[in-house]
Amino acid sequence: MRDQVKQLLWLTGALLLTAGLMALITWWRSDFERCPFLQPMNLLGLLRQASTLIVLGCGMTLVIVSAGIDLSVGSVLAFACVLLALALDRGASLPVAILAALAGGAACGLLNGIAVVKGQIPSFIATLGMFLIARSLAFVSSGGQTIYVGSQGAVAKALPVALPVLAVLVTWLLLSKTRFGRSLYAVGGNLEAARLSGIRTGTVRIGAFVLSGLAAGLAGVIYWARSGAGSNLAGSYAELDAIAAVIIGGTSISGGEGHVLGSLIGALLMVVLRNGLVLLGLSDELQKLVIGIVIVAAVLVDRLRGGGSGAK
Repeated sequence: MRDQVKQLLWLTGALLLTAGLMALITWWRSDFERCPFLQPMNLLGLLRQASTLIVLGCGMTLVIVSAGIDLSVGSVLAFACVLLALALDRGASLPVAILAALAGGAACGLLNGIAVVKGQIPSFIATLGMFLIARSLAFVSSGGQTIYVGSQGAVAKALPVALPVLAVLVTWLLLSKTRFGRSLYAVGGNLEAARLSGIRTGTVRIGAFVLSGLAAGLAGVIYWARSGAGSNLAGSYAELDAIAAVIIGGTSISGGEGHVLGSLIGALLMVVLRNGLVLLGLSDELQKLVIGIVIVAAVLVDRLRGGGSGAK
């Protein structure tokens, strides 16, 4: 427990340091005008941007703790978002449309889990396949067009705030207060030992992927609430940001170790970094270069502090 507190304090310090550095650099680059990074609208935008990544990070934390990886969450986000927009466009009520998005996300996660557990396919390959499948389904379902349905109203405005809070709370309860959470750590730490101790390892691993898909569905709902549209292009590269946030947050890529609060801080750090790069005027390709370096550095740190053989 003490080690986790130290790690969270260290991560919080890293987040504040990164935010301070981005503020200083953007202030300097703007010819000493008022710092654009600290503008109220920019800070509000940061929180809105973080909402999707926080929810994806919650689901990714569960999968990586169980020694898996989910490369499909960005595409599943797009598929769920398109399902929601299509449902609304055809006259469904908002609760029904949201349930359609969540069901689509959970179904993709279930297929991932079955492929990994029953099909004995490495999670990297199985979820890479779903990455392509879900994106294609989103494209076909939307006809390659963005579906504008609007997202006005108090409920839509509240979702980007309420859903990340709910996701973090539920994930924290699952990991720290339930048998399922303890089983996730056991499976990620040593799959064979967990099986011999009576844990239904297959069910636990499938459950992690279903919850990751459900989180991607929630992220799709947030995307609609923020944009008022369903797009097959939504969530591009979101899986990489989610993985980076979780690893930066202290979850071992080898499984068996991690905390959702660390993932929350890692998500905020990623959003702060990306926002600072945008304010600095870096091109999209240079932003990807920096984020890629951050991901490699995070995995290297995980290895140096005792990570094992990697995700399965």
